[in-house]
Amino acid sequence: MMKERLKIVGYADKISVQPGEELKFMVSTSSPKYTAGIVGFSGGMTGPDSDLPSEPIFAPCFSGLDQLGRKHGME
Repeated sequence: MMKERLKIVGYADKISVQPGEELKFMVSTSSPKYTAGIVGFSGGMTGPDSDLPSEPIFAPCFSGLDQLGRKHGME
């Protein structure tokens, strides 16, 4: 049995920010709700099979909270 693929698209309004600056995320999904996390990338991959170095970023107004899903006309 194949799992249903989650249909979600998202992006941030800026590539990077300094501490204290605002960053907005736009998300489009057919799911009624979703949970997302924020990570910071701290370098590049060391090889084709290596993981991308990242560290979780704690955002109390966002992290671990269910977000209401909404489909936008992006496709």
